[in-house]
Amino acid sequence: MLAGLARMGSDEQSNLAVVAALSASLALADDFKTVAGKEYKNATVSRVEADGIVVKFHGGIAKIFFVELPPEIQKQYGYDPKAARNFQQQQPAKSGIEGLPPITVGLKDEILKALSMTDKLDALYKGGCSSAEFIAAAMPSKACS
Repeated sequence: MLAGLARMGSDEQSNLAVVAALSASLALADDFKTVAGKEYKNATVSRVEADGIVVKFHGGIAKIFFVELPPEIQKQYGYDPKAARNFQQQQPAKSGIEGLPPITVGLKDEILKALSMTDKLDALYKGGCSSAEFIAAAMPSKACS
């Protein structure tokens, strides 16, 4: 292995050193604080992208964009503003709705029913009804048997 390293050029050795450093950074838990003050405690970097890092922490998974991180963290993970812009331009715009299940007829009916109830309760509230009237209107009626 050492003989192989000796045959590598300095650029290859530099690239290898960067990959090794990034790999070590990916495995260790760390605290991250954005320039706005948001903190990610005991976070593990799971992925490095051109425009940011994806971290796992007690609150879940989050992507922190490099522009939100201090310069020393940007440097540690190899941030290049031009590469980040190119990366973002290549990503399709996402609204977040792609991962949701399709709305079925039953779900649509439930949503419309909930909206109708909201409108009814809003009208009662604006009309100055008593708490008892409001609660009675909000409770589902029980069928007689």
